[in-house]
Amino acid sequence: MCEVVTVKPIIGVLCDHLGAESGKYIQVAEKVGDVLGSSGYGIAYSASCGPLGNAVAKSAIKAGSPVIGVIPRRIIDDGLLKAAPERIPAGTLHIVDTSPGRKKVIESLAATHVALPGGIETLESIIEAMRSEGCDRRSIILVNVDSFFAGFTSQLERCVYSGFLTRSALDLLHVVENAEDIPRVLNEIVCPRRAMPHS
Repeated sequence: MCEVVTVKPIIGVLCDHLGAESGKYIQVAEKVGDVLGSSGYGIAYSASCGPLGNAVAKSAIKAGSPVIGVIPRRIIDDGLLKAAPERIPAGTLHIVDTSPGRKKVIESLAATHVALPGGIETLESIIEAMRSEGCDRRSIILVNVDSFFAGFTSQLERCVYSGFLTRSALDLLHVVENAEDIPRVLNEIVCPRRAMPHS
């Protein structure tokens, strides 16, 4: 008799390189990592994205999640990895040649994304995902701690109302107020992968 093993997919975590040092956001990042790891999801993230990304990765690893850190080669060439290896928490480190290459690798690995509060780079990644088409289209969960994304989503609603954005693009965004709500949304928007049967 064959047993089919269901494997939960990898989730891309979006956060800024200059992540806020605020304890509040660090705690949210830690909770996101813990929730994803405890729920059985893998994580792919930019291994050079600072305290928020590192907090997610460390918590996810502690919870048993497979974590893939993607990092540009220049970070290693500049000696930053050797200088502070503890700053790069990852079960697997994937080295790419360029920063755009980092985004492409994470995009190729992730079934969907979770976005932490962040600045230009985070918002840019969200908008890029909304502009994608066909099989490349993936939903994004916004962790809306302290209504951080309220102004952003309100502006996008106005874009839809004014005819500058399609409703289907906006519908790719799923807002949660607490990290604990992430698994529920993931269950609705992401299908588990089926691994090879075991006899």
